[in-house]
Amino acid sequence: MIYNPAIRAEIFTIPGLIGLIMQNITIMLTAFALVRERGTIEQLIVIPIKSAELMVGKIIPYIFIAFFDFTILLSLGVFLFKVPVKGNLLLLFLLAMVFIMVFIIVALSIGILISTIARTQLQAMQMTVMTIMPSIILSGFIFPLEAMPYTM
Repeated sequence: MIYNPAIRAEIFTIPGLIGLIMQNITIMLTAFALVRERGTIEQLIVIPIKSAELMVGKIIPYIFIAFFDFTILLSLGVFLFKVPVKGNLLLLFLLAMVFIMVFIIVALSIGILISTIARTQLQAMQMTVMTIMPSIILSGFIFPLEAMPYTM
Protein backbone atom coordinates (compact mmCIF):
# COMPACT_ATOMS: atom_id res chain seq x y z
CA MET A 1 0.00 0.00 0.00
CA ILE A 2 2.94 2.36 0.61
CA TYR A 3 4.38 1.95 -2.88
CA ASN A 4 1.06 1.55 -4.68
CA PRO A 5 -1.55 3.82 -3.03
CA ALA A 6 -3.76 3.81 -6.15
CA ILE A 7 -3.87 -0.02 -5.96
CA ARG A 8 -3.10 -0.42 -9.66
CA ALA A 9 -3.02 -4.13 -10.47
CA GLU A 10 -0.22 -3.66 -13.01
CA ILE A 11 2.21 -2.53 -10.34
CA PHE A 12 1.61 -5.74 -8.41
CA THR A 13 1.30 -8.05 -11.38
CA ILE A 14 4.06 -7.07 -13.82
CA PRO A 15 7.06 -7.58 -11.46
CA GLY A 16 5.67 -10.98 -10.43
CA LEU A 17 5.09 -11.84 -14.06
CA ILE A 18 8.71 -10.96 -14.87
CA GLY A 19 9.86 -13.47 -12.24
CA LEU A 20 7.51 -16.18 -13.50
CA ILE A 21 8.55 -15.73 -17.12
CA MET A 22 12.21 -15.84 -16.11
CA GLN A 23 11.55 -19.05 -14.16
CA ASN A 24 9.67 -20.69 -17.02
CA ILE A 25 12.19 -19.79 -19.70
CA THR A 26 15.31 -20.80 -17.78
CA ILE A 27 14.01 -24.13 -16.49
CA MET A 28 12.55 -25.11 -19.87
CA LEU A 29 15.67 -24.14 -21.82
CA THR A 30 18.01 -26.05 -19.53
CA ALA A 31 15.78 -29.13 -19.45
CA PHE A 32 15.41 -29.15 -23.25
CA ALA A 33 19.08 -28.57 -23.93
CA LEU A 34 20.24 -31.32 -21.63
CA VAL A 35 17.71 -33.89 -22.89
CA ARG A 36 18.98 -33.35 -26.44
CA GLU A 37 22.53 -34.03 -25.32
CA ARG A 38 21.91 -37.44 -23.80
CA GLY A 39 24.39 -39.11 -26.17
CA THR A 40 27.02 -36.40 -25.86
CA ILE A 41 27.06 -36.36 -22.06
CA GLU A 42 28.96 -39.66 -22.11
CA GLN A 43 31.44 -38.08 -24.51
CA LEU A 44 31.79 -35.07 -22.21
CA ILE A 45 32.69 -37.36 -19.32
CA VAL A 46 35.67 -38.69 -21.27
CA ILE A 47 37.23 -35.30 -22.10
CA PRO A 48 39.67 -33.87 -19.53
CA ILE A 49 37.53 -31.10 -18.02
CA LYS A 50 36.18 -30.90 -14.52
CA SER A 51 32.46 -31.13 -13.89
CA ALA A 52 32.46 -27.58 -12.49
CA GLU A 53 33.91 -26.31 -15.76
CA LEU A 54 31.22 -28.18 -17.67
CA MET A 55 28.47 -26.65 -15.54
CA VAL A 56 29.94 -23.14 -15.92
CA GLY A 57 30.04 -23.70 -19.67
CA LYS A 58 26.38 -24.70 -19.58
CA ILE A 59 25.38 -21.79 -17.34
CA ILE A 60 27.02 -18.86 -19.19
CA PRO A 61 24.73 -18.81 -22.26
CA TYR A 62 21.63 -18.99 -20.06
CA ILE A 63 22.85 -16.07 -17.96
CA PHE A 64 23.05 -13.91 -21.08
CA ILE A 65 19.66 -15.12 -22.32
CA ALA A 66 18.05 -14.48 -18.92
CA PHE A 67 19.58 -11.00 -18.64
CA PHE A 68 18.37 -10.17 -22.16
CA ASP A 69 14.89 -11.46 -21.25
CA PHE A 70 14.91 -9.41 -18.05
CA THR A 71 15.81 -6.27 -19.98
CA ILE A 72 13.03 -6.82 -22.52
CA LEU A 73 10.44 -7.65 -19.85
CA LEU A 74 11.38 -4.65 -17.73
CA SER A 75 11.21 -2.38 -20.78
CA LEU A 76 7.78 -3.73 -21.71
CA GLY A 77 6.59 -3.25 -18.14
CA VAL A 78 7.78 0.35 -18.04
CA PHE A 79 6.79 1.50 -21.51
CA LEU A 80 3.75 -0.63 -22.31
CA PHE A 81 2.12 -1.01 -18.87
CA LYS A 82 3.45 2.23 -17.32
CA VAL A 83 4.90 0.50 -14.25
CA PRO A 84 7.19 3.04 -12.59
CA VAL A 85 10.74 2.07 -11.69
CA LYS A 86 11.78 4.20 -8.74
CA GLY A 87 15.35 4.23 -7.54
CA ASN A 88 18.68 3.61 -9.16
CA LEU A 89 18.31 1.73 -12.46
CA LEU A 90 21.97 0.66 -12.46
CA LEU A 91 21.53 -0.90 -9.01
CA LEU A 92 18.40 -2.69 -10.26
CA PHE A 93 20.34 -4.23 -13.15
CA LEU A 94 23.26 -5.13 -10.88
CA LEU A 95 20.97 -6.88 -8.40
CA ALA A 96 19.08 -8.50 -11.27
CA MET A 97 22.38 -9.92 -12.52
CA VAL A 98 23.10 -11.41 -9.08
CA PHE A 99 19.56 -12.79 -8.94
CA ILE A 100 19.89 -14.23 -12.43
CA MET A 101 23.18 -15.95 -11.61
CA VAL A 102 21.75 -17.60 -8.50
CA PHE A 103 18.49 -18.38 -10.24
CA ILE A 104 20.24 -19.91 -13.25
CA ILE A 105 22.13 -22.28 -10.95
CA VAL A 106 18.83 -23.38 -9.38
CA ALA A 107 17.12 -23.62 -12.78
CA LEU A 108 20.04 -25.61 -14.15
CA SER A 109 19.77 -27.99 -11.21
CA ILE A 110 16.05 -28.47 -11.82
CA GLY A 111 16.70 -28.83 -15.56
CA ILE A 112 19.38 -31.46 -14.93
CA LEU A 113 17.00 -33.35 -12.65
CA ILE A 114 14.27 -33.26 -15.29
CA SER A 115 16.65 -34.22 -18.09
CA THR A 116 17.95 -37.25 -16.20
CA ILE A 117 14.43 -38.63 -15.88
CA ALA A 118 12.97 -37.58 -19.25
CA ARG A 119 13.81 -39.51 -22.39
CA THR A 120 12.43 -37.02 -24.96
CA GLN A 121 11.89 -33.29 -25.17
CA LEU A 122 8.13 -33.78 -24.93
CA GLN A 123 8.55 -35.58 -21.62
CA ALA A 124 10.91 -32.82 -20.47
CA MET A 125 8.34 -30.17 -21.36
CA GLN A 126 5.57 -32.00 -19.50
CA MET A 127 7.76 -32.51 -16.45
CA THR A 128 8.80 -28.86 -16.53
CA VAL A 129 5.18 -27.74 -16.55
CA MET A 130 4.41 -30.08 -13.67
CA THR A 131 7.37 -28.60 -11.77
CA ILE A 132 6.48 -24.98 -12.49
CA MET A 133 2.72 -25.19 -11.81
CA PRO A 134 2.99 -25.70 -8.03
CA SER A 135 5.38 -22.79 -7.75
CA ILE A 136 2.95 -20.56 -9.65
CA ILE A 137 -0.02 -21.66 -7.58
CA LEU A 138 1.80 -21.45 -4.24
CA SER A 139 3.31 -18.04 -5.03
CA GLY A 140 -0.05 -16.29 -4.78
CA PHE A 141 0.31 -14.86 -8.27
CA ILE A 142 -2.94 -16.38 -9.59
CA PHE A 143 -5.29 -14.91 -7.01
CA PRO A 144 -6.33 -11.28 -7.68
CA LEU A 145 -5.87 -8.56 -5.11
CA GLU A 146 -9.63 -7.91 -5.02
CA ALA A 147 -10.27 -11.48 -3.84
CA MET A 148 -8.07 -11.05 -0.78
CA PRO A 149 -9.79 -9.98 2.44
CA TYR A 150 -9.31 -6.42 3.69
CA THR A 151 -7.67 -6.43 7.12
CA MET A 152 -6.21 -3.69 9.27
